[in-house]
Amino acid sequence: MKTLRSTLALFLALGMVFSFAACSGGAAVSPSQSGSDTTKVESGESSVSSSETGSGSSEEVTITYFTAQSTLLDVYYDMADALYKKEKIRVEFQAVPDDQYYVLAKTKVATNEVPDIIEYNTPSNNIELGAQDNCIVLNDEAWFSRLVNPTLLADPQDGKCYAMPLQSSGCFLAWYFNADKLKELGVSTEQPATWADFIARCDEILQKSDGKVAPISMAASDSWTVQIFPVVAEMMTMYPNEKEICAKLEKNELKWNEIDGFTQCIQTLFDMKKYYNTDFLSTTFDMSEEKVANGECAMAMQTESFAQDINTKFPNVNIGSWICNYKDQMILPIGAFVRGLFVMKDGKHVDETLRFLNLWSQPEYQSMRFVSVPGLPAFKDCESGKMLDCVTSLVNNYVPTNKYAVNMNDILSTPSSIYPELWLMYVDMLSGGLTPKELMDDWQAKYEDYMKERGMKGF
Repeated sequence: MKTLRSTLALFLALGMVFSFAACSGGAAVSPSQSGSDTTKVESGESSVSSSETGSGSSEEVTITYFTAQSTLLDVYYDMADALYKKEKIRVEFQAVPDDQYYVLAKTKVATNEVPDIIEYNTPSNNIELGAQDNCIVLNDEAWFSRLVNPTLLADPQDGKCYAMPLQSSGCFLAWYFNADKLKELGVSTEQPATWADFIARCDEILQKSDGKVAPISMAASDSWTVQIFPVVAEMMTMYPNEKEICAKLEKNELKWNEIDGFTQCIQTLFDMKKYYNTDFLSTTFDMSEEKVANGECAMAMQTESFAQDINTKFPNVNIGSWICNYKDQMILPIGAFVRGLFVMKDGKHVDETLRFLNLWSQPEYQSMRFVSVPGLPAFKDCESGKMLDCVTSLVNNYVPTNKYAVNMNDILSTPSSIYPELWLMYVDMLSGGLTPKELMDDWQAKYEDYMKERGMKGF
């Protein structure tokens, strides 16, 4: 663990951190636990003194916390219960299905019917939330000085912090596989040397299982999961010139549908349908985890939280990892943002919400979170818990040697508000509604319209 933390400390010092759009964070509450769009209210206690966190109050207050189902951890309810008993701050978690989350978050902001907190990616989605106009600046909060990596949180426009991070970093994009199932089938768990080797491995899984095990778990019901492979493949297509190419796309000096490699990435996503679970259109993120855990599917292209979540729910399942070496690129795709808690200016309890954030950030509560779901804490005085070998191996093998690159969504984050529409296009294509070329043409038109509306130079 010391070696891993040292490696990550070096990585963070270089200013590169990693998380992912709509990444899940661990043991998410399933619909059977929370309802598909229901609200759950919990309560709790803190040992942190009022002098450290602001004066206590004898009056009970309820903080509304809006998030997606896949990012709401079970342990948050225990943390909220511990918080309430002393501080009289009640947390109302408003967890909605992932496929509704993006639309509902934007609708709440547009109609000014906002909760006290919106959990979202930061800083990549600051523009989408209109953070400068709608959210409280948090640089002067007491917890800010304890952050592991405060520079990550700088808003791309004004450099201010608008969200309290839930981790210091995260999101290593890779194939996470059921190692037990592969060994049972007699399929190698070693990293495929080339993309052709990976495809051959998928064919071998089908052949040795008599078609009973789908090589790849696809969860198209939650469209954000479908975008992961294209984001990775596009980055590897551009590497090592990804920053220059994205800069040209942002200035309209290059068009998405003019890059042959991008259309091929989408074609590959389509061609791999033969490896997906047959019910991929109705499969959710939670169902995808279960399919990999029970061996119905062999693997999924996901973030490390996918593996950690399986470990939490199915601790006897051994999870391994391979990088996605599309174009034979042996590099690890990463993200450059984290999930964060935005305090809405028009929320009903701004002062109480700011106090809640400071309490929530304390080691007592954060230790509950990271003991339950290990990760990389946002605060210097909090322990990380034991991370899975399949995650630490990715860090140790690719980070110290600089064999990593930021995924495309983070390099070109300006259109983050409309990326969810692109994800739905991917689902439409997989359903037979679009060809890869039609998809790229439609996306280019939508992208141009959006950039013109934003008044971006070159459009």
